[in-house]
Amino acid sequence: YMLDAFLKDFEPELKKLVKLKPDFTKKATRPLSARAKNFIKGCAYYVKQYPQDKKNVKTCDIYVTEIYYRSNNRNLATKYLWHMINKYPGTKEGDEAVRNLIPIYKGNDPLVISTIDKITKIKPYNSPGNKIGKELATVKFDLESKACGNKKMPACKRAQVCRSLYKKNPNSDNACVFLNNDAVNSIQCGKVDDALSAYGILLKRCDKKQPELAKDALIETAKIYEKKLDFQTSSSRFLMYASKYQKDGKAIGSAAKACELRVA
Repeated sequence: YMLDAFLKDFEPELKKLVKLKPDFTKKATRPLSARAKNFIKGCAYYVKQYPQDKKNVKTCDIYVTEIYYRSNNRNLATKYLWHMINKYPGTKEGDEAVRNLIPIYKGNDPLVISTIDKITKIKPYNSPGNKIGKELATVKFDLESKACGNKKMPACKRAQVCRSLYKKNPNSDNACVFLNNDAVNSIQCGKVDDALSAYGILLKRCDKKQPELAKDALIETAKIYEKKLDFQTSSSRFLMYASKYQKDGKAIGSAAKACELRVA
């Protein structure tokens, strides 16, 4: 009866509260009313005294989470959203908590990615075909794709990120870009064999999908093999470039380079 009384007293305010959209880019929190505080205290007492009453305990979990979330209380909202995710995974309430938690970390990509990794260790979010799991995978993929082109990140790290993305998503629309970025960044950090590996796959798979990237890959591999003193392979690559891209401004120079390397 006590919990019902607190809920009845707070319910009109709660209906207005759940319509508010929190903005966690702002540090300010909405102050809690006396009714909200009484309801939270009532729930804390009730849950402790009657943990076996699953229905009302769940009601308390849902409403207390909503109060802190809608009040823009970042710390307590995060705490209770995680509580919902862990306690009610795969339910409507658990799924909603996942969707509400991720935007709180917006702007901190590494934290979003680590949070997604943590959530997807929980069943059923790691099950094939799970809707929330798929949504999280898409968010993570988009953030990692952004990291693949992040110039502030060390070149070797960027190369690793791009390589990992390609391996996870070899048929994605960005697959050729991942391969190219892997190669370019590998060259920048001195790992030419990794660059050759990435360019090799790019040449096989991206000639029609991304012809400009394949074109660049061919001339770059010719240069790399020349530096490695593999003049035969380098010459064949330069010759291939001259033959395939006859109208390109580099074609004549590539043909001359191929001849020069053959007699080297």
